[in-house]
Amino acid sequence: MNWERHVINFKKTEIEFSYNPADLMPGSNKKIYIICDYCNYEYTSTPKKRKKSNFFCDKDACEKCRYKKREDVSMARDGVKNSAQREDVRAKIKESNKNWINSETFIQKSKETMLKKYGVENAMGSDKIKQRLKNTILNKYGVDNIMKLGDIAKAAAERSIKTKINRGLIKQIDGMTMPGYAKSIGFSRSHFGKLVKRYGVELAINHQKKISSIEKVLTDWLDDIGIQYQTQFRVDGKIADIKINNVIIECDGLYWHSDIFLDNDYHYNKSQQYKNNGYRPLFFRSNEIESKLNIVKSIISNALGINSSKYYARKLTIKEIDYKTAKEFIENNHLMGATSNISLSIGLYNKNELISVIQLKRSKNKDYEISRFCHKINTSVVGGFSKLINYVKNRYNPELISTFIDLRYGTGEYLHHLGFAKTSCHKSFSWTNGRDTFHRMKFRGNSGYTHGLYKIWDCGQLKYSKTFS
Repeated sequence: MNWERHVINFKKTEIEFSYNPADLMPGSNKKIYIICDYCNYEYTSTPKKRKKSNFFCDKDACEKCRYKKREDVSMARDGVKNSAQREDVRAKIKESNKNWINSETFIQKSKETMLKKYGVENAMGSDKIKQRLKNTILNKYGVDNIMKLGDIAKAAAERSIKTKINRGLIKQIDGMTMPGYAKSIGFSRSHFGKLVKRYGVELAINHQKKISSIEKVLTDWLDDIGIQYQTQFRVDGKIADIKINNVIIECDGLYWHSDIFLDNDYHYNKSQQYKNNGYRPLFFRSNEIESKLNIVKSIISNALGINSSKYYARKLTIKEIDYKTAKEFIENNHLMGATSNISLSIGLYNKNELISVIQLKRSKNKDYEISRFCHKINTSVVGGFSKLINYVKNRYNPELISTFIDLRYGTGEYLHHLGFAKTSCHKSFSWTNGRDTFHRMKFRGNSGYTHGLYKIWDCGQLKYSKTFS
């Protein structure tokens, strides 16, 4: 024990306590007068306390100077003035604070304190606290709400987010907050939050990777042919996957766009919102992009007006064709593929090359429904549909011809000029297992659910009809 007289006040100790400090053992709990090495202030301690306090730094410090001694102890022990500068100590403090702040004990104590002081469990439930905050902000910045100051509000928001991240109150994905990550992958904050809450972060991210992969197939193609585009384009709060001039392309994964996650009106409402803002929407499903990419590209090219081949119907030959020939053509050129129970198949030819096909079903004696109609991929035919309809009119004398337009990628605008009128519009769906789709009539009613399937809804089926005298 260091008993130098400039540290211990022997005389005052003897007078005050009637014993000599030199006679005390190092572990004694008897009081002695000590002189502070930092400010020369006299204070009382014990040999036991002094021995423990001076283990790393042989200096005495009064209550007022204990912070100065703390720096000397930290330098002697850790080589830094503040132990919190050490990474391992900071990590330990951070984890300890995180556990404490998130603990039920802390939460309950906070509520009890707030109830006792202000009569509410949450600070922002107190009018007194809210008014105090407003007054502080008003005095400091001249406004009653800091969010009215652009730069300051932004900096405050960033500090707040950073603090919450450090406390573990905000989750991060790839270094971004969940709202930021959701925005980067084209999801709304609420939708991505629901995915994470229900299925966990990993499954939600895997969904993003799947969607990104089918988008990339199209963007790679657009890059190859030199078409400029934008991705993650916002339209009235909705995020479009790809935008090219006034054409918007949506790439929908079957599983994540099914009725497990989205309501029946989701695709219809989104399509209408794009149209109301002057855009031509095209909605494609993942299985279509994966298995019928050439047809998808052809539909996009047609919407952009960049088809590689163009014909005039008046120069083409028209004739009825057999079902096998028509089916093969439809399978290779129509997104929905071939169908059965066809009454009539008619084609347009450029010499020996089949350019267009229309298939009709006879629903009544004189009523026909167009089941399929398409041109060869990457081909446009001016007046093709009109020529085919006129052939049916002159050859079969129909009373009515009707057709349905799938609003996921069709508009039916050309039908107006040919005397067709809108008669109805309704939403429809296909059954899906997450990889493929099946016609809704394959599993009648809701029986698809019992087979482990779910519904994916479309943007609406618009019916057109034309009556012939």
